[in-house]
Amino acid sequence: MITIKFHPSANILAVQGADKFIEIFRLHTADELKRKIARRRKREIVKQTKTVEAADPDEEITITASNEISHYQKLITSAKVRSFDFSPVDDAMKTGIVHVRVEKKVIK
Repeated sequence: MITIKFHPSANILAVQGADKFIEIFRLHTADELKRKIARRRKREIVKQTKTVEAADPDEEITITASNEISHYQKLITSAKVRSFDFSPVDDAMKTGIVHVRVEKKVIK
């Protein structure tokens, strides 16, 4: 079983796999992507000035899923995760804290 959940007030995505872990990813905003692309273009221009061949500086850089989503944290538990959920926090982006509630499978 795989569970995917978005945090209600933050740019956070959590994915539960079939094992003992939950992976948390951070979703980047449009402004963050623009800054990242600008930095990448600057680096490309510097590299091109050091090499003989020159490329078009106006060439578009394509945005992929790996640009929009970055790995944030991997939570490893002592037992297989049965389910998880985010604890209600009004504004997790301001506090910088994301609470995750995990329910482990109980074997009797």
